Amino acid sequence: MLFVYGSREKQAVLGNTEPRFCPSCQQKASFTAWVDYRYFHLWHLLCFIYRRRYFTRCNHCRAVAPVERDELRGDFSSDNIPIRHRAGWIILVFILGSIVVMTSVNSFVKKTRYRSLAEAPVAGDIYLADLAKVPGSGFNPTDSPDYKEGDKNHGALLLLQIGDDYLLLATTLKAFPYPSQVDYLLRHNPEYDRVNMVLLKKTEVVEMFEAGIIWEVRRPPPSETAELSGEETGEDNLPEAASQPDPAQP
Repeated sequence: MLFVYGSREKQAVLGNTEPRFCPSCQQKASFTAWVDYRYFHLWHLLCFIYRRRYFTRCNHCRAVAPVERDELRGDFSSDNIPIRHRAGWIILVFILGSIVVMTSVNSFVKKTRYRSLAEAPVAGDIYLADLAKVPGSGFNPTDSPDYKEGDKNHGALLLLQIGDDYLLLATTLKAFPYPSQVDYLLRHNPEYDRVNMVLLKKTEVVEMFEAGIIWEVRRPPPSETAELSGEETGEDNLPEAASQPDPAQP
């Protein structure tokens, strides 16, 4: 991004004052008043005034003298500076506010979409998750004495098969310390552990998404889904536990 910035000096005429005594010509005359101001600008749009100096000129003898703003308070209520020079902070607040609103709306839309994908799973779905908090993933659980903050536990789960109440998933063989690195992992065709797979209830997946353990759900195009899931999209090959109701459940 190209940054265009700098500072400039401008002058704004306030007008003529009421007649007053001029110490230069010893006459009573009106004075022309103005303000010299200097402002910083960014892209010539966001402007912030950081210095003002006031002057008067006798309309009789033309003598110029610096004055304080309070001396002109009774004659002029404002400095007559263009609003784009003196209210750049309003534009900045508007821009920042718009960014915050758009970010919040985008986050809400994404979360709603991810939740809908988690509630209606399809073979080939990919769940970005903290694998240490996924039961049966084989990564160091957070309650283990060996667990350390910063362990390489952030990876992905690939949905292989769907049962009536259960999902069969495979974890990535590699994981990273930070969630932002998982996107890099998925862009480079990661390998999945198809031997030590994870069996989760459908409701568990939704609960993990609500808890932030799963922070994103991706659904590849149909052309990629079969390749990712290894063409095993049916229910016949699920472990027996996946096709039977959980006896611990009422």
